Amino acid sequence: MPANHVCPEIHQIVAGSPAKTETVSVSFLGKLEAGELLTGTPTVLEETTADLQLSSKVVNTTVLVINGVSHIAGQAITFSVNPINAVVGRRYNINLYCATNSTPARNPPAKVRIDAVEL
Repeated sequence: MPANHVCPEIHQIVAGSPAKTETVSVSFLGKLEAGELLTGTPTVLEETTADLQLSSKVVNTTVLVINGVSHIAGQAITFSVNPINAVVGRRYNINLYCATNSTPARNPPAKVRIDAVEL
C-alpha cells in the first residue's frame, strides 16, 4: 500500500532504484472560501528539477480523509510521486495550483516539500 503524505509537512521519499511510488494528498481547506471548491485539472510542478516523476494529478471526487479530517469532493488534490531520479539529500519543492468554482475563478496555491533519503 503506498504511503499517503499530506501538505504542508516536509515528507521523505526513498531515492533511486527500486523506486517506490507514493501518493501525496494536499488539503486546500484553509485556502478555499466558504462554499468554494477546486475544479478541473490541477497543476502540480516540481520547482527546480525534473528528478521526480509526478503523475495522477487530480482533484478528489469522493470524500477523502487527510490527517483525520474529512474533505468533501473538491477540497483536496492528490498526485503520485516516483523518486526514480531523486538525489539523496536534496529537498524538492512541489507547487500546486487549481482553478476554483468561484466567480471570478481563483487559483489558490499550495506547496509540498519532499526530502530524498537513502533506503
